[in-house]
Amino acid sequence: MSGPPVVTGPMLEVLAVLLEAFTAQEQPHGWAIVKATRRSGPTVYDALDRLEDAGWVTARWEDPLPGTVKARRRFYTLTPTARAEAMALVGEMRQARSVLGSNPLPGTA
Repeated sequence: MSGPPVVTGPMLEVLAVLLEAFTAQEQPHGWAIVKATRRSGPTVYDALDRLEDAGWVTARWEDPLPGTVKARRRFYTLTPTARAEAMALVGEMRQARSVLGSNPLPGTA
C-alpha cells in the first residue's frame, strides 16, 4: 500500500459504486462501474488503477470459459482496510452535495 490516493470527483463516484457493490455482496466489473458513474472509460479505469496502486482496491480477472473467445472482465473490490475511509469520504461528498443541492451520485439514486 502506497498511502491514500489523491481523491478526485470521479474517484469518489467510483468509490461510491464499490461501496454499493460491497453492501449488495457483488463485485462489479470495470464496464459496470463506467455505466454506473456515467464517466468515460479512461476516467474510471484511471481511478481504479490509482485505487489499486494505493492498496484500496483489489482486482481479479474473470476465468475464461472453455471454447469461448469473449474478452474477460476484470472485477473490483474494496479492501477491508479501505472500506471505512471510503465510507467517510463518500459520506462527506454526499453531505456536501445535499447542502449544495447537487444531483445524487450516479448509480445510487
